[in-house]
Amino acid sequence: MGMQFQVTPQDVKRSKIIRPGYYLCKVTDVKLESAKDGKSNNIVIDLEGLEGDALGVPFRYWDSEKAPGLAVPIIKAFGGAVSEDTGAEFDFSTIKGMQVRVEILTDKYEGRPTNKINDWAPASVGGSGSPASSVPVGGLG
Repeated sequence: MGMQFQVTPQDVKRSKIIRPGYYLCKVTDVKLESAKDGKSNNIVIDLEGLEGDALGVPFRYWDSEKAPGLAVPIIKAFGGAVSEDTGAEFDFSTIKGMQVRVEILTDKYEGRPTNKINDWAPASVGGSGSPASSVPVGGLG
């Protein structure tokens, strides 16, 4: 009797570690889910790479309502207004299907390398795999 199991093409793409840089991605899903502590919520953003090393690679980002300031680069990348005087209001459900450029870094989770979204920029900034230094400071959060 064999010891087989199936690895789907999506499983292969999910495990692919890409070269750090900025990549164009499409938001495939946005949802609100309870945090592990059950006392707060997280906005979960699923994306798929559209170019270069990231083509077809899925990414996931969590933003906690406990740290709303971490959403500022995301809001700015999608054209939302953020002010030090008035703050920001943003409906994350509107970004599903939109494109954005994300900076991917190689991180570790439980000793394994992973792709980590480190920063966000408008889709019009940079090019495939652009290093961080090539993205204009004004385009980042």
